Amino acid sequence: MVKTSKNPVGTLRSKQKTLTRELILEIATKQFNENGYRKTTIRGIATEAGIAVGTIFSHFPDKLALLCSILYDDLAEEIEKAISSIPEGIPVYEEFGHCAGCFYRFWFQQIDVARTFFTELAFSNSEWISRFENQIQGFLDIFIAKLEALKKEGSIDPSTDCGITA
Repeated sequence: MVKTSKNPVGTLRSKQKTLTRELILEIATKQFNENGYRKTTIRGIATEAGIAVGTIFSHFPDKLALLCSILYDDLAEEIEKAISSIPEGIPVYEEFGHCAGCFYRFWFQQIDVARTFFTELAFSNSEWISRFENQIQGFLDIFIAKLEALKKEGSIDPSTDCGITA
């Protein structure tokens, strides 16, 4: 039996909205990397994407939200790739080193955008700071759990503070 949507117009609109958001993110990423954050304009992104400036603002409240959205999504993907590519059978400190190497490569591939991201976040009270912190904490929690397991099996000192160590 073929399942049909009760609201095909809404479904099409939702798909179009998703495609438009992806296009905005793609063009913004390109322009941020080519021109830097400060020289990239919402109008320039809209022009290259072939959409109205207001369309961008219907997806993102400002340029910082656009930048953060790009890097937040990319970082989430990078964390997943780093963790899933950890070689088996290596010590936990080498696992952490492997992931750290992945993150350094990620940030250095887009150093100007990354620098702006951290500079802008440092002086921002936006939701992005807590989202970024939560994302990093989620990554660290994986290593905290690994260290706690090693502590239980007696492989590391029982007085080790796993949170600080991670």
